[in-house]
Amino acid sequence: MSYLTFLDSVQTCNIPHIKSSITAPEVSLCMAEQISQEGMHNQSYQYIIETVIPPEKRGAVYDFWRTDKVLRDRCQFIAGIYQQYVDHPTPEHYFVSLLADFLLEGLYFYNGCAARSAEMN
Repeated sequence: MSYLTFLDSVQTCNIPHIKSSITAPEVSLCMAEQISQEGMHNQSYQYIIETVIPPEKRGAVYDFWRTDKVLRDRCQFIAGIYQQYVDHPTPEHYFVSLLADFLLEGLYFYNGCAARSAEMN
């Protein structure tokens, strides 16, 4: 849950940076919808954590991505790509940010959900 919460938080904060360069209204609308969905996902994970996990353990759940080396490295990698575009909004960094969006959604998020499903079975 920690990992998925982080990923959706990163998306919610960074997609607007990517979206700001979009001029096609239909693409801009899709990205606005993605921002909304990421926010709802994050709120859903937080609701689960806040209602299921005892208060004294919530901090550890939220921070797990920071203490697990694999998750921390993945999160820092994606966040670093987005930050590079925010700090230096070049066309190359924009393109790499789009690739990071696909990487995050297509691999990181999918694997996070698949791992979570495997734990539950």
